[in-house]
Amino acid sequence: GAGYGGGRGFGAGYDTGHGSGFGRGRGLAAGPGGGRSQGLGAGGKCVCPKCGKSIPHQAGTPCQEQRCPECGARMLREGSEHHELWKKKHSKED
Repeated sequence: GAGYGGGRGFGAGYDTGHGSGFGRGRGLAAGPGGGRSQGLGAGGKCVCPKCGKSIPHQAGTPCQEQRCPECGARMLREGSEHHELWKKKHSKED
């Protein structure tokens, strides 16, 4: 799942004889489960929500970063939460 990591800030005071600093920051860090990964493992397919074309999933590359070779739309991982939501939405329209 996604995790959040702490950020760092640095500050310094000059010509005062004292140094002080405030820092705020945000960092995104991968949590257990590999960050954005949905934990579906290797294998599987990427499915196009527009034309229905499917291609083999490439490990290490999220399907949403893949473009459909047929129509250019962003792909969805078969069996992912987004894919399930898409299927529910489109089954109601039929």
